[in-house]
Amino acid sequence: MNLSKKELRKLPKDIPTIIKGYFDCSYNQLVTLEGGPEKVGRSFYCYNNQLTTLEGSPKKVGGGFNCQKNQLVTLKGGPEKVGGDFYCYNNPNLPLLEIIKFIFRCDIEESIYSDYDDDLLNEINENKDDKHKVIGLIFK
Repeated sequence: MNLSKKELRKLPKDIPTIIKGYFDCSYNQLVTLEGGPEKVGRSFYCYNNQLTTLEGSPKKVGGGFNCQKNQLVTLKGGPEKVGGDFYCYNNPNLPLLEIIKFIFRCDIEESIYSDYDDDLLNEINENKDDKHKVIGLIFK
């Protein structure tokens, strides 16, 4: 479903809860993802908006998730499962700690990309079940 470049401030009320393909609401003026799908079979794109949180985002995304170029201060409300890469570049107010907390809440199958050290974040993601190793990685 393509809703990009529609000058939206809110998502339309008639969006299905399950989208089998991709969902693209990028290049709008969205301040919330409320009312969006709960599950997306392929990738979810919400980049280039005015989002400060991911509240209302789908819980499961079969492909990648791209929320770069927003005003995110937290990743709360973000998906529980991402079947591809997670992109959160260019969110100048998003602390590293928020990304690390998100890694522990979300099952990210591929890589995570941000303005921070992507190698470190990917290593944390790969070892998130070993808390001692993660602490060692963070305080290296």
